[in-house]
Amino acid sequence: MEQTKEGIEQTLGINFYAPALLNLLLLDQLKATPGSRIVNMASAAEAVGKLEWDNLTGEKYKDSGLTPYGTSKLYMTIWSKELAQRVPEVDVFNVHPGWPLTCGAGLSLCSDFGHAPAPRFCCSLGFVAPWAIIIPHARFVATPLHSKSDFRYPLNTIVKITAPFLGQGWKRGAMSTIYAATQPELRGRHWGFFCPTLLGTYPTVDRTPIKHRLINDPFTRKRLFEETGRIMTSAVGKDKMPSVP
Repeated sequence: MEQTKEGIEQTLGINFYAPALLNLLLLDQLKATPGSRIVNMASAAEAVGKLEWDNLTGEKYKDSGLTPYGTSKLYMTIWSKELAQRVPEVDVFNVHPGWPLTCGAGLSLCSDFGHAPAPRFCCSLGFVAPWAIIIPHARFVATPLHSKSDFRYPLNTIVKITAPFLGQGWKRGAMSTIYAATQPELRGRHWGFFCPTLLGTYPTVDRTPIKHRLINDPFTRKRLFEETGRIMTSAVGKDKMPSVP
């Protein structure tokens, strides 16, 4: 298991605590700008995430693998919905990109951010989709900072074999983010979770997070939000920590 210099498990630090801190650092400026939005990257991998109150910084994980990744996305979704409740002047959205074939996936057919022959062909027929709604998300396979493409993990072998046929190009993977950031009718929506459809018929739709009961629980959201603020304050220092709404 790898940690940041602040003692936070690396996946949680990069995927959740750093973006959450950035949210707060920009918040005053966003509140002063009408129509501002925050778009935080989530994932269907929140399905494998775990909310453990005694392990919020991930020090008990044995490795920086799939569980910390899914947990970071679960935290981000909970955080985003609570932030939207606390700061109604700013819309806060979560997006799931589907299964984009990025070079981070460590695929033999992946070059130039996932221009693999099979996805290009299938996309032209209109049926390639973000299968990560039901099949694991390629972006937890490998990043430059982690050994998630290490084939000691059985899941990585499965992803390597199936991704060229079930994945999608990077352009389609960006659609949910672009939609959440720019779609005019979302102004004033406060919060939403957007992703591509299962069969690729629409590039972006509303989706209910898999762990919606946990995410919709006000007590859980409040506690995680406040604990996150405490952890970030400890990490960066009181003098550098922005105010927490």
